[in-house]
Amino acid sequence: MVSKNPIAMKKVLYLFLLLYSSASLGQEQNKRLTFILSIDNEVTITGVTDGVFLLRDSTGAIKDKLPFDYHVGGLIMSPSDYKKLFSYDPKYRISIKFKYTEFRPRCGEHTYEEEIPKGWLNEEYMIFNVYNASNKGNRAKYFFKPGQEYLIQIKIPSYSTILITHGKYYAARTSR
Repeated sequence: MVSKNPIAMKKVLYLFLLLYSSASLGQEQNKRLTFILSIDNEVTITGVTDGVFLLRDSTGAIKDKLPFDYHVGGLIMSPSDYKKLFSYDPKYRISIKFKYTEFRPRCGEHTYEEEIPKGWLNEEYMIFNVYNASNKGNRAKYFFKPGQEYLIQIKIPSYSTILITHGKYYAARTSR
């Protein structure tokens, strides 16, 4: 039953606004990194889970894990994890790791992990292309070493293309 009394409706509206604003006052907004993920030349819309940045020391030991959620065009992180990501010890190496569930044409789950060179997270955006060796078109276009499951190509504003093969970077600088 809807009240036709305008004063009562205003009170309900004010009460609602008061509760809504007080609930959101203590919460910080999640942080976003502009990030586009493409797997086998398809922009990934769904199926990405268990995303995490791994912070490793010089021995390779994992010192921290910073989880993120992938939404088309961005990695979403808590404010505290975002702050940790950008205030890590400069001696640490950063890797990105995530799982991808493929529904077509081959059903299955893949886990991808790759180190990201220092400073690249400070770029305006990152386009992360994964090329699976199991894809016939990729095998024709790229050279995969025996036993290599995938290649990763990263595009950022300060470079045109960076192809990563087992932690080795092949970069083509753009002219600005």
